[in-house]
Amino acid sequence: MAEVPKNPALSVLDSVAAPFYHAMGMTLTRWQFTETGMFLLAHAIMETDYKYSSRAFFRFRNADAKLQFLDDLCEAHFPESIAETEWRPLQKQLKSSISFRNCLAHFEISYVRDHKYVPAGDPPVVLVPHHMEEKVRGKPMVKAVNLTELNQWGENYRALARNLISLVQRHFPLEKLRTTHLPPEWLRFLAIEEI
Repeated sequence: MAEVPKNPALSVLDSVAAPFYHAMGMTLTRWQFTETGMFLLAHAIMETDYKYSSRAFFRFRNADAKLQFLDDLCEAHFPESIAETEWRPLQKQLKSSISFRNCLAHFEISYVRDHKYVPAGDPPVVLVPHHMEEKVRGKPMVKAVNLTELNQWGENYRALARNLISLVQRHFPLEKLRTTHLPPEWLRFLAIEEI
């Protein structure tokens, strides 16, 4: 295979964007923990063996489908008072979080010439819609995410995961979850009072 000549402009961008790439990896990883919280809630509601609930939940490949599945379960399971005060606010946060997660997968990093668009201390790069996307091309302003915002989303994902797991802890007895053959490490985790 022939070597492709290096583009010096890309090397500089990669160097400047290194903290941004790190934050993207952290944020995507934290999203996975949020998805774990979604699964644990679905599993608890289904009250079935882990090998079945896992196959049902992870059959859905996209996060929107997983959320729709979980939402159906929660609306069927929880009384209206709990659905209204505990589940629906989480569902709304999940929907917003999935939308941002999709940006991480489909946007690209772009250099920002005017530093007024990034907070002090952030590298001059942002995440923006792909430059070949016709509907945003040539617009004077496009949605962009800077490093500070990206790090905040990572924290949001972590908090959302904790809230989902806390919902499981409050409404589903650990002894009942033990009968579903949930992996021991998750049973130990759910036994922790404060996460």
